[in-house]
Amino acid sequence: ALDWTFNAWGGLYPPWDRDAEVAARVAALAGVPVERPGLVLEGGAFDGDGEGTLVCTESVALDAARNPGRRLDEIEREFERWLGAERVLWVEGELAGDTTAGHVDNMVRFTSPGRVACALPGVGEALRGAKDARGRALQVVDLPPPPRVERAGHPLPASYANFYVANDLVAVPRYGAPDDEAAIEVTATTDRWDVAVTRLRRAEFAKYHALGNDYLVVDPATLGFRLTRRRVQALCDRNTGVGSDGVLAIAPPRSAAFRVRIFNPDGSEAEKSGNGLRIFARALFDLGYTRRKAFDVETAGGVVPVELTLRGGRVSAVSAEMGRAEVQPPEMLEAAGETVQVVPVSIGNPHCVVFTDQLDDARLARLGPALESHPRFPERTNVQLARVPARHVVELRIWERGAGATLASGTSACAVAAAAFEQGRIDGRVEARMPGGKLDLRVRPDGTLRMQGPATPVFRGRLL
Repeated sequence: ALDWTFNAWGGLYPPWDRDAEVAARVAALAGVPVERPGLVLEGGAFDGDGEGTLVCTESVALDAARNPGRRLDEIEREFERWLGAERVLWVEGELAGDTTAGHVDNMVRFTSPGRVACALPGVGEALRGAKDARGRALQVVDLPPPPRVERAGHPLPASYANFYVANDLVAVPRYGAPDDEAAIEVTATTDRWDVAVTRLRRAEFAKYHALGNDYLVVDPATLGFRLTRRRVQALCDRNTGVGSDGVLAIAPPRSAAFRVRIFNPDGSEAEKSGNGLRIFARALFDLGYTRRKAFDVETAGGVVPVELTLRGGRVSAVSAEMGRAEVQPPEMLEAAGETVQVVPVSIGNPHCVVFTDQLDDARLARLGPALESHPRFPERTNVQLARVPARHVVELRIWERGAGATLASGTSACAVAAAAFEQGRIDGRVEARMPGGKLDLRVRPDGTLRMQGPATPVFRGRLL
């Protein structure tokens, strides 16, 4: 939950100290972690289209009684960081009797992506021809003015733009005037985006894949049962369960903003997963656990900084700083009836890289299980067959510990790139090609790696 600092519209209505505590108290009751951007803003201070475009007024954002000393570019960076805003449309205007210094929820509102309803003609004219984050010219629809509303002889800021959107309804103010129905037509009969992105509820899960490597994202606090080895196996079973290559469980954070437990389909727990991390990071954003584009995720293999790339307010790619790879000298091992040269690599979890001139799935099926459980690796290991056709490309086949042959693996791709870089086979930037797709990797001279690739939602469901 984001707790914007509240000071009663710039200190107009003291005392407000107890009002300022409401957001944190509600979040505590819901068991939701709180993040505080440090800006003083109220609920009607900005409006968004859900696809990366915000509308706001400078008179509110730069109000000296709210955010003294702040510059417009600083405010825009904060909107980008906390709300994923890619474009901010700044408008100015004020209704008679308005004491908010220009809340947009009285003047202009998005009714759907690319379409705004305007209560002030001047604001509507300013927005005609403006483009949103996706490059579309905004469609501006004018709202009729309501009749004058007074209290004790003073005008109140009446506006049809001050509507409220819930999951399955739009609450529009009515003034007992002929234009009520016209305003309802503009605001309520819209192709509004999904309004509330809710966190996982009781017994819910979300399924994602990263280059074909699929995971179930769950919140143990809402599951209603413990994630035992047998439970994980049952969930991952593709015949009798939901089916996946593993389970990503949201865990109470200890040393980072978020923490994940990564389970293999056999019920064992993994230290780290590159694909799992990208999926987990996107799921946190998609499901409303955070609106930040960059944050840290704690794993059993260390803390991983991740960064989301947004297009139109949606996640298009995820980058992860995978840490420093420890590449050991090559070794000769006996496995599956052959003597094979392997390169042990650790990137928070164990890997065994076998360089070869030919990628052979039949050989992977023989060597994979034999090397995974080889005495050389007492905790078992992930296995990769790899070839280097060019200095900017690595190709690999993957046998994942506890899962078997896998379409893609982020840490496996990193391990192969680190081993190839250590042996002088590749340059620092490389494309990792796997049966499920491609990842972009960067290997730095100090051995640290950065990975970027997609994570794709499949569906959200509920366990019976």
